[in-house]
Amino acid sequence: MISSARAGRSLVRLKGGDPYIFGRGGEEVAGLAQAGSLFDVIPGITAAQAAAAQAGIPITHRDHSPSVVLATGHLQGEHGDRYVDLDWPALVHDKRTLVIYMGLGALPIICEQLMAHGMPADTPAALVERASLPTQRVVSGTVARLPALAVSHQIESPTLIMIGHVVPLHHQLAPKASS
Repeated sequence: MISSARAGRSLVRLKGGDPYIFGRGGEEVAGLAQAGSLFDVIPGITAAQAAAAQAGIPITHRDHSPSVVLATGHLQGEHGDRYVDLDWPALVHDKRTLVIYMGLGALPIICEQLMAHGMPADTPAALVERASLPTQRVVSGTVARLPALAVSHQIESPTLIMIGHVVPLHHQLAPKASS
């Protein structure tokens, strides 16, 4: 991008969603700014917002969840020493929705760690596969059952993990075309 900008060409870096939420938008724009290039950022909505609207899972709701936390579920480490580096105690909260991006490959670790840090095993949870696309699927259950559900339903990336007491609203609020 920088070499194109320096050559005087106009270019577009098109990214789905909000480029500053678990994207490289901040890094890319920092590089352009450091190079003295002019740029504009036109944000989209983040995948959590799109998934929430299309799945009928409001990420906040005055009766169930007054706050939301967005986290990334990237696996780190190698081979048998794989882990997800999150502040697990801070993520376990009864009145909060937790949305985890890019965590499908680490789903068993994520669910295990949340329960080990105090999240009840029966906490409602959902997998939203291909959020906001015509092929979107929602599979819901509990934190304890989510890894098995992912396997039995053959869930694939990209998938968001949504956890909290707003999840059961999916059955009532999901648009009729996607339920």
